[in-house]
Amino acid sequence: MNLPRAPKKATKSDRILVFAEGRAATAAKAAGADFVGGTELIDDVVSGKIHATLVLATPTLVRAIAPKLGRVLGPKGLMPAERRGTVVDDPATYITNLKGSNQWAGDKRGTIRSAIGRASGVHLCLLQK
Repeated sequence: MNLPRAPKKATKSDRILVFAEGRAATAAKAAGADFVGGTELIDDVVSGKIHATLVLATPTLVRAIAPKLGRVLGPKGLMPAERRGTVVDDPATYITNLKGSNQWAGDKRGTIRSAIGRASGVHLCLLQK
């Protein structure tokens, strides 16, 4: 469900890193990815030159990056994984769907707890006799 406004303060836009080659790489760059490349980006991520808030990978490259980036991106929750949906054949479609949306996560039972809006200027008045 898309809400008209985010319930929290607006955060900085996502910095998207895509591990892809060929047509998928050019399509991801055109869709708005900040960093696009193959295995040559691994050293930049490990050294800290590239800071991303979302990491996507194609299925062919995820096997190449997993052994080297698992210890760096894993603790941050950024490692691409199929069950999270960040290993995709077409990263451009994922990036297009991501623009203007929020990601939600539930607890073990599937319950989502979050604010759905804000109210400002609410005043309470106490009346005395």
